[in-house]
Amino acid sequence: MRRSLKLFLIATLLGVAAAFPATARAAETPAGQTIVNQAQATYNDPNGNSYTTNSNTVTTYVQNAPTLTVTTNNGSSPGSAAQPNAVPVVPGATVSDTYTLTNTGNNSGDFQVPGSPTSGVTGAGTDNGQTANVLYTATNLPNPSAGACSGQPFTTIASLNGCLAVQSVASAGSINVTVTYTINQNATTPGSVTTALNATLTYAQVNGNTPAATSATVGNTYNDPVSPDARLDLQKSSSQNPVSGNLTYTIVANNGGGATTHYLALNTDLPSLPSAGILISDKIPTFGGTPLALQSVPTIAVATGALTAGATAQLVYTTAAGGTSGWTVYSSGPLPANTTYVGVYISGGTSPVGGACTVAGDSCGLVSAPSGSSNAGGVGTVTTPQITLTFVTAPPTGPGSGNPNAVTNLANSVAGSNGSNGPCVIGPGTSAPTGCTTDNPANVDVPVGNTTPSLAPSGASNQVGNSGLSTTSVLNGPVGAPGATGSYNGSAAVNNNDDFTAVGFCNTVTSINSSTTVGSPTGNSISTSGCATIIVGNAVQNTGNVSDTYTFTATTPGGWSVTFCLDAACATPMPSNKLTVASDVTTTYYVKYTPPASVTTLLQYDFAITATGTGGGSDNNATHNDLYAGFVALTKSATVTSNGCPSGVTPPANQACPGGVIAYDVNYLNIAQSGGTGNTEPATALLTAKSFVITENGTVAPNNWGTYTNGLNAPATDATPGAVITGGGVGSKSFTDSIATLAPAATGDLKFAVTVN
Repeated sequence: MRRSLKLFLIATLLGVAAAFPATARAAETPAGQTIVNQAQATYNDPNGNSYTTNSNTVTTYVQNAPTLTVTTNNGSSPGSAAQPNAVPVVPGATVSDTYTLTNTGNNSGDFQVPGSPTSGVTGAGTDNGQTANVLYTATNLPNPSAGACSGQPFTTIASLNGCLAVQSVASAGSINVTVTYTINQNATTPGSVTTALNATLTYAQVNGNTPAATSATVGNTYNDPVSPDARLDLQKSSSQNPVSGNLTYTIVANNGGGATTHYLALNTDLPSLPSAGILISDKIPTFGGTPLALQSVPTIAVATGALTAGATAQLVYTTAAGGTSGWTVYSSGPLPANTTYVGVYISGGTSPVGGACTVAGDSCGLVSAPSGSSNAGGVGTVTTPQITLTFVTAPPTGPGSGNPNAVTNLANSVAGSNGSNGPCVIGPGTSAPTGCTTDNPANVDVPVGNTTPSLAPSGASNQVGNSGLSTTSVLNGPVGAPGATGSYNGSAAVNNNDDFTAVGFCNTVTSINSSTTVGSPTGNSISTSGCATIIVGNAVQNTGNVSDTYTFTATTPGGWSVTFCLDAACATPMPSNKLTVASDVTTTYYVKYTPPASVTTLLQYDFAITATGTGGGSDNNATHNDLYAGFVALTKSATVTSNGCPSGVTPPANQACPGGVIAYDVNYLNIAQSGGTGNTEPATALLTAKSFVITENGTVAPNNWGTYTNGLNAPATDATPGAVITGGGVGSKSFTDSIATLAPAATGDLKFAVTVN
């Protein structure tokens, strides 16, 4: 061999030795061999559901080369008991006749009241035809029959209609049935009303044989005498200014009885007022516990001839909470801002029998004007007012102020009747004057602030209800944050119509990205047959001042169906997709999503959920429910940084010869939306991947890079803060990359390189 050839061979061998340190050589990779790599990751959503996601698959081909090899790396008796004495009553009064049904037999039996008293009252009284509002009330019921009264409990009903049935009343056992009615204003005086009640008691057969008697029917009656009396009738009305919302209240009163009313002298009946008299009072309506502000001094109008000689009607007021003290006769200037009651105080004058009107029985006050009023149903109706009181308040404001009857009130009065020894017309004041027999126990010792509109025969007005000018508005958003703002798609401006709740589904199916473009994954088609039911909670808040009914609608991707529900398990669908929400109340509702037979992974399925109220205009708000079948995408790329081919050999792109170096990049991306800059989305509405782990194993199919390489050329890297690589040192053929929390829209890259054997 020539010297020059020897020197060339020595130099060549020394160069090769310097380029490749001395290690045990693996078998050379055959030409044409494919080297396949796919990354896999696992992660959990906020609800603890686990997911698996794979990257696209990359393939590297080993080229023919007549040289060295290259390595690579990779959620309720008939008869009655002793009847109590009937009490004289007056037109307009409410009367109660109580019947006690007792089982006086020798066995337990079943009571039944047949349908004889089907409407009104029965009997021969002259005023039977002048009764109204007849009610039957049963008490002391041991065993009501199932289904009695068409299934409703027998407490108070307008007609028995044969429906009262009581089972197994023991011998000597009893039940009570009370007949209550109102005497109309045109009842004759003196007159009478007679009530009647028949009952049947049935015994069951004894030992299976027909008994001597199985039933008995017994009846009884009450005769209620009707007497005339004086009476105060009150009627209240209100109106509202359509611009300012101010409320004008008007109380009209007259004596609708057959005699002149008289004064009450007791200070307990006319709290803190200076002398005997009559008091017509009205509590200033309150909202939220605060009286509405008076806008001017109340006014009083007195009809000509309404008062007895010398009597006067004066404006009085108090700031006491219960209206039982502190009454002051108005003199001048505005009333105190904290005024709680205003009223008309009728006092003074001369008695028809001589002397001053200072004690009960002097017949001073309002003269009789029966043609000007009626009291049907116990609520005064005044057509010819003798006294008129008017005052104006500001409207209520704040949550619920726009609801119908946000504020309610009525007028009350205290007056004496015809004669000190006769029945007394006692309005809702305190106790009856000495020597009076009360006409209606319900009207005695009732506070001035009474709020019950049906105290007959007199004393209380009808009740009126008012509200502030209504405003309607709504917020619709994630549970706990109906007013959240966000951008469901990253393109819409951050606002409270594009906020969202993101949810993962079909977590048992692996999502596979087939795209090689980072940030633009293409998921695989999967079957939804084994997927869990998808139910998403949302919150709707009524931010208006009136109750509102919201209709819910949803825009849906093709093939999907939506059901609105009232509970987290969707066991109770929302009727007609409508939900009524009170003012300033937030309610959680649920949406059940049924997917088509198959869906695509790594894709946002967006549903815009809109709540539309009854107020029109802007009385609506939307939120989005965004569903993802897998929400972390892996995109892998392989770049041959050195093909390792001999001089003169130029392999196609992404191909290498033995000895070529392949650099791998595994990009990971949480495709769920973050909400956008400045969003107020709660953490529970965001889809965060937890315990995210990428696994690279070069010896588990479809990967084989571990077979055809000597492992990593250098330690694997991931620049994402908190990323922890385990087992990814030089020569490793299997390692993991872990990140505890991968927020929506967060991304990162796992990088490593290998050399083909």
